[in-house]
Amino acid sequence: MKGRINKLKGSNGDYIYPITVSDAVYVDPTTSLKDKFLELSKVMGKVLGSYVLDLSRWELNNTSVDYNDKKIAKANSIGINAAIQWASGQGYSEIIFPLGTYLLDEYSAIIPSSYMTLNLGGAKLRIRNNGYSNYHIIDIKNQVNVRIMNGSIEGDREYHDYSSGGTHEGSMGVNIGSNSVVDNLGNPEYIILDNLEVYNCTGDSIGVGMTPNFQSGYNMSAWEQGSINLTNGTLLTDTTKIRIANKIMLNKPDMIKYGYFSICGNGWGDFGSQINTTVCDVIFYNSSDAYVSSLKTVNFFEDVPIPSGAAYAKVVLYQSNIPVTSVSDSVVLSIGVPLYPRNVFIEKCNLHHSRRCGISAGGKYIYISNNKIHDIYGTPPQAAIDIEDGYGLNQFYIIEGNHLYDCKLGISLVYTQHVIFSKNVMDRLGPSQIWNECIDIIIDSNHVLRSGFTLDGEVIFTNNVLHLCEISSRNSTECVIGNNYFHNSSLNLTKTLPHKVSVNNCHFYHDADSSLISNQQPTIFYGKEPQTISNCVFEGKTSAANTFSGQDDAYEWQLINNTFINTKSLTLPAGSIRGCVFDNSMTFGLLKNSVYDFVDCLFKNWDSNNNLFFLAATDNMELIRIRNCKFIGKNKPAIYLRNIQGRLEIINNLFEYKVATTSFNIIDFLTSTFTCQYLIVDGNEFVSNQPLTAVNLNRQITTNKIFFRNNILDTVIQPITSDIVFTSNNYINGVLEPFKSIVTVPTTGKYLLGHTFNKAVPIAGGNVGWVCTTAGYACGSLWSSSGSSSGYYNKGDRITSNSRVYEVITPGNPGATKPNFTGSPGEQVQDNTVTWKEIGALAIFKEYGLISNN
Repeated sequence: MKGRINKLKGSNGDYIYPITVSDAVYVDPTTSLKDKFLELSKVMGKVLGSYVLDLSRWELNNTSVDYNDKKIAKANSIGINAAIQWASGQGYSEIIFPLGTYLLDEYSAIIPSSYMTLNLGGAKLRIRNNGYSNYHIIDIKNQVNVRIMNGSIEGDREYHDYSSGGTHEGSMGVNIGSNSVVDNLGNPEYIILDNLEVYNCTGDSIGVGMTPNFQSGYNMSAWEQGSINLTNGTLLTDTTKIRIANKIMLNKPDMIKYGYFSICGNGWGDFGSQINTTVCDVIFYNSSDAYVSSLKTVNFFEDVPIPSGAAYAKVVLYQSNIPVTSVSDSVVLSIGVPLYPRNVFIEKCNLHHSRRCGISAGGKYIYISNNKIHDIYGTPPQAAIDIEDGYGLNQFYIIEGNHLYDCKLGISLVYTQHVIFSKNVMDRLGPSQIWNECIDIIIDSNHVLRSGFTLDGEVIFTNNVLHLCEISSRNSTECVIGNNYFHNSSLNLTKTLPHKVSVNNCHFYHDADSSLISNQQPTIFYGKEPQTISNCVFEGKTSAANTFSGQDDAYEWQLINNTFINTKSLTLPAGSIRGCVFDNSMTFGLLKNSVYDFVDCLFKNWDSNNNLFFLAATDNMELIRIRNCKFIGKNKPAIYLRNIQGRLEIINNLFEYKVATTSFNIIDFLTSTFTCQYLIVDGNEFVSNQPLTAVNLNRQITTNKIFFRNNILDTVIQPITSDIVFTSNNYINGVLEPFKSIVTVPTTGKYLLGHTFNKAVPIAGGNVGWVCTTAGYACGSLWSSSGSSSGYYNKGDRITSNSRVYEVITPGNPGATKPNFTGSPGEQVQDNTVTWKEIGALAIFKEYGLISNN
């Protein structure tokens, strides 16, 4: 280096004090070491892109302790913004803040330049304590390629002056875009916020806003039948579509500036009561009405690029009905040039203790990942993440790997489209709401504790782990719920249209803590409209867990291949229950006036929980059909029914009782009240180690017909005392139809003309058996003053008189002489304290079929 030591004396001959080495040493005859360092600094800054904020040059204070100091706050805001502008002009791509706390003015937001990183370097930006309702600590309106990182941004929540009124929810830590058209608003793009702590704001920690930017002067209410040829622009006759009757001019300043437009709804995202599609074709023409180009199947809210040379456009809607203009809200479509943030990344941030939202978002292609968002409360919606303003313009969000907890609301999606919400941890949140206008929402692989979801939109809800949660699926949209684990959690299925939600491959588990939870909801609550639940497991640690309940008019549901273990209070919805396993399930409740079809099901281990099927006396049914099922029991009936009024069909089932220790009826009825249209017991197998009774066919059953046929009974007996049992082809303990092999003429029962019995001991020269030649009731008892037992007649006792049969309807002691039985149909006869009622003709049997002596 051709340098030298600078003179240590001034021009007057005096020594100069103090002096630094860089002042004294020159690297060439005219350049001091100090000047060389400055030159190198500028060169390195441009190469590395970083500028360390010079506090003295920009008159900045980073040691603020008085958060009310207006002078320091204003000076800092002015100085930082000036430094940003200067650094951007010098070509720097990063500004590094020296460590400290920078107090900022509420009316002067920090405004980054495009293509720049603000690296806070661990520093804090703190808004001055104030009463302004709409401050932004950092404001990004139209910039591109901006990054804010590595520091803290703090509002004045606890010290804010709210005396001017209102919620002051417009104040934010970082604002990107705007919910309304403001100065310098554009389309901020490629914005990164990472490794920040943003907290204590009176509104949102981070706000990402967009505006539909509606364009005035368009009439979207006039439509006509027909479509448009997409290759040449000619009008077509088409009864399946409608086209706009006027032109959509493309000469608005914002259309020219940004080169696109969108077909939108009104400010709330509605399209009109007579618009029933969201898809259209757009055809472009030049100023001479010549065809330019077209776009097929454009969605509402989608950016429609304007081709070169296009002067106006026409729109074809994918619906056949023409809106009636006399209806005020028939069409509320609009044309907008939406301005919204795009490609925004919010990563690894800690957002907490703000009053409105952790993140309120609007825009397209928004990525929210690996953040911690918590303790959001103060003014609605109080959500960890809220995607709301802008409605259908909000599209393509990925929300992944975040920890959300202790907020009044989890996530809220309002008319949002194409969202992936995955691998998040949620705890102690209010319900997360997916509103019914939402489309293509995927909620997958999240761990959710003490929170919930309301899935009203078009949602795929899969692979989530849920603990102490309430999940509901409502409204009329499609919903898939699959492969989730519900631990002490509930699912509400109350869609307004049938077959809109399917629940598949989920596991519902309730442990001993389930019964201790206050206001515990049923495992499944079902609504009126039928849905499908398949391949699920419903399990409780004890039978005191896991329940089904719902609306009384829930019909035609599909329950397929589900397993129920240790469940209680299973009031299943009516419909088809196929391939299900019920292991240690308590008594079934069935909905009245309904149809149940149990097919290919397995029932076992219900003994400790009383009878398996049970209906109360008032639960009238249209049909209960149990077929191809297997019952493995011990000491309790499989079916116990009262009045069903309708039909009961028990077909091709296996009833297996190999370890029974007592006697009872496998299929039993409360015989004093049981009624049905008809009862079919057909093709079943009853197996037991005890002489159990297969079906309690007591004569007090009130029904039109009972068919007992094609059954096999092994060590099981089957008494027939009912008047209306029709038997055929039954094998009872190895004997075919023992009911039809008798010793004497029947004396009980009701028989039709032609009903036959075989003699139990046929002999040569005798007859084969007896045939009923007069239909009626068999009865072998005559009236007696001694009654049927010790001078008393019991209810149901029968006698015959004048070829008619009378039955006791009021038990008591008969008189000394026989009363006058006239034989009039249905007559009632008083006999001392006994009341008799005529019930029908006396059945007459005659021998038939001579047996040869040869």
